[in-house]
Amino acid sequence: MGDALGIGASINSLGSVYHSLNQLEDALEYYRESLEFREEIKHTAGVAVTLENLGRTLLEKGNYGESIKTLQKSLETGEQIQAPGRMSGAHLSLACTLAAMDEYEEARKCAEKSAKTNYGQSEMDGEIKTILKRLETVSPNDLSNEKRVRDRSPLYGGV
Repeated sequence: MGDALGIGASINSLGSVYHSLNQLEDALEYYRESLEFREEIKHTAGVAVTLENLGRTLLEKGNYGESIKTLQKSLETGEQIQAPGRMSGAHLSLACTLAAMDEYEEARKCAEKSAKTNYGQSEMDGEIKTILKRLETVSPNDLSNEKRVRDRSPLYGGV
C-alpha cells in the first residue's frame, strides 16, 4: 500500500506544480488522475486533499458551481474520516469560492467554521484570520465583476 500512497501523492503533486505555474488545465488533469487513483486504492484522506486542490483550481478558472460541489465533497470526506485539518481547509476554500461569487455572508460563515474546526492547529490560523478580517470589511460594491477570480478571492489576497 505504501507504494500506492506514494504514487497517488506524486500525481497530486504534479497537479500542484502545474497549478503553481498557472497551467490550470494541466493541473486539473493531474488532480483528476490523482483523485481517480486515490479512490481506486481507497485512500480517503488523499481523496479529501485532492478534492480540495481540484476545487481551488476550479475556483481559479471561474467554475464556481463545480468548485463548490467539489469542495463540499472534500468537506464530507474530511468529516467521514474525522480529519479536522481537511474539514477546515475545505471550509476555507468554500469561503473563498463564495466570496468570489459575491456571497459574502455565506463566505463569512464558512470561514468561521474553518476557524472553529481548525482550533488548535496553528498551521492555518494566520490564513483563516486574514480571510475573516478581509471578509468583515468587504461589501458587494467593493469588487468589480470585471476583476479576475484571483483578484477577487481571499485565497489569493483579494477581497
